[in-house]
Amino acid sequence: MAKRKQITLEQRSPICTLCEEGNSLTGCVAGKKPKLTIPHNKIDSNQWENVLWTDESKFQIFGFNRRVFVRRLKGENASEACTVLTMKHSGGNVTVWRCFGNNKPENLIRITVKLTKEGYFKIIQDSAIPSRLNLIGPDFTFQQDNDRKHSSTRKL
Repeated sequence: MAKRKQITLEQRSPICTLCEEGNSLTGCVAGKKPKLTIPHNKIDSNQWENVLWTDESKFQIFGFNRRVFVRRLKGENASEACTVLTMKHSGGNVTVWRCFGNNKPENLIRITVKLTKEGYFKIIQDSAIPSRLNLIGPDFTFQQDNDRKHSSTRKL
């Protein structure tokens, strides 16, 4: 069984004060974030300078693509600070892709079609490989996330 994190009185007192005044706070459990593995922590900073990072992101033009949690006091259900504006069909979305290395970003590319393995491979060929010379040089390590479309068996 894991040990619970110890909280000091100074950290706890604002919450206790609100509860003693009759206010009840509601919250949510924070999501877990992936972390680098222990072998990655031992890599020298000079080695990280030779890594070409890539990622794509999808953004909604209006609204949120996720749940939004707020803390509210009793009677604040309809308060403007505790609500989120919505739009029918969420106003559309935009998908973009970018590569970067050693704190230097390359051009942002807008993806207008559904991204498949073939489309991702074309972006890598047309953008990432030429960009590596500007960002890092001829010797580099290519880094991407574990999305299924990144697992193409084709070779660059």
